[in-house]
Amino acid sequence: MPHSLTFYPEDHLIVVCYTGEILIQELKDVREEIFNHPDFDKVKFGVSDFRKAIKKILPSEFSDFVTQIKNNQTNIKWSLLNSTPLETSLSLLFKNGLEETPRIGVFTTLNAASDYLGLDLSKHLTEHHL
Repeated sequence: MPHSLTFYPEDHLIVVCYTGEILIQELKDVREEIFNHPDFDKVKFGVSDFRKAIKKILPSEFSDFVTQIKNNQTNIKWSLLNSTPLETSLSLLFKNGLEETPRIGVFTTLNAASDYLGLDLSKHLTEHHL
């Protein structure tokens, strides 16, 4: 359930790293935390790093969360980092629910996420970030 949220103003980047089990409520709470951060208006890119997390979220639970995001869209381009096929498939379900929002990419490597965002994420994360 723990997460860390870090802003990197020089790259207009926010990084959220999750560890342990994650419930849908935590994703909603983190989204609010991001929106309420004083540097939010400077953010152009985001990374949600789920590589050390286990999503305890049913596909049906994504529906409400997707609706919430659709109603409050931002211009932030997001990379969702995953490490297992199950985590990747859950992220893809989420992304597919937002198909009219092409600003979300799902990846399993730091290099691919970096390429998508056009940033060197290795400055802020490692391939095996804790």
